[in-house]
Amino acid sequence: MVVERRRLELASAETRQSILRRTVDLEHGALILRSSMPHPGLGRRGQDAADNSLLKAEKLVEIPYIADENADEDPDVTVTLKNDGSIGKRLKEAFLAKGKAFVLEQVRVFVVAMAKGGSTKEELRARCSRRRSNASRSRLAEKLVRACEEWGCFRLINHGVSEKLMSETKAVTRSFLDLPLEIKMRNPSPVEGKGYIPLNYATPVFEGMGIFESASPGAVDDFCNQLGASPHQREIMFKYSQALYDLAQDLGAKLLEGMGLHGDLFNGWSCQLRLNKYHNTPQSVGQTGAVMHSDPGFLTILQDDEIIGGLEAVSRNTGELVPVDPMPGTLMVNIGDIAKVWSNGRFCNVKHRVQCYEAKIRTSIALFVLGPRDTKVETRHELVDSEHPNLYIPFDFEEYRTLRITTRAPTGGALELFRATNF
Repeated sequence: MVVERRRLELASAETRQSILRRTVDLEHGALILRSSMPHPGLGRRGQDAADNSLLKAEKLVEIPYIADENADEDPDVTVTLKNDGSIGKRLKEAFLAKGKAFVLEQVRVFVVAMAKGGSTKEELRARCSRRRSNASRSRLAEKLVRACEEWGCFRLINHGVSEKLMSETKAVTRSFLDLPLEIKMRNPSPVEGKGYIPLNYATPVFEGMGIFESASPGAVDDFCNQLGASPHQREIMFKYSQALYDLAQDLGAKLLEGMGLHGDLFNGWSCQLRLNKYHNTPQSVGQTGAVMHSDPGFLTILQDDEIIGGLEAVSRNTGELVPVDPMPGTLMVNIGDIAKVWSNGRFCNVKHRVQCYEAKIRTSIALFVLGPRDTKVETRHELVDSEHPNLYIPFDFEEYRTLRITTRAPTGGALELFRATNF
């Protein structure tokens, strides 16, 4: 299907400031729906990056909207496109984005929002029907699973982490990474690669620091003590670490629901919060800031740079690299190696890298949900049967993490060492 892209023009500056702008597109026959609110701190360049410009469709599409978990019932909105497939130049939509919203996005290809339904205008016609919210949430959980299977990465909007907290944490991150080297070196780690990583021959533009077991208030407190954090910085790091950990738990619950499973997915699992800085220079433009890799854990929640791009993900279907453009206020989720084992090969451990696009500093923050501390990594037994034999033997996460390093297999190749067919 050919996708026609045009600038989405809003009726007036007043409309531009007062409504939640959304974008509609079709690619590979699936609806793309995006949300972007004007952001006063972005400037012209950043806001242009957040603006949307998508237009051509050739079939009926249905978009489920789901309210927050406290709502009794929600409208199930079906959007029908006109027969000629043209959305038009003046799309206006008033949309109430309340509660948590999940965006399942095939990088820039597939998005489904979870929020309360609103009205659409111009060439969109909405039909609302009342259904129980639990049925809608079940459909959402299934779509979340599909995103993990088809792409291994997706975005979250209205995720429950306030933009104020995200902005404050990014400011604290920059201040920590701007500290003198001798102070940053106070951030060691009991696990190799989990503490401060300075600029070096292997990573000439990248430096980072981290909090191992960041779900523990004691670990966050130790990190802040190492860097001499102010009371304000300490408070922000506590709040942000807890907010992302809570979000990870919520994602785990929805993945279980979407797979038809029960339990507490991430109970007793290690996690790590990392603060990253890319020193992009004129000389480094066009070079790689982070080599191609998959994440070793189950999933990563990433707050990317608001303006400077560089993240690229590999499509599971085509093998092509797809740029993941910045979308301020959203969080990116990458599925890792452990999720591939847990799902018996169903989930995609997305391969990705960071490229230097322009000579500007780029910062990001990532929570890594790694693996179980005291039990083995293994496939859920409900996902194994005669038609789907177990692909992997149980193994210890730290053993796997070490093998990834010693075998120099950053894209998940070390998983082959635990293939059941080898034993």
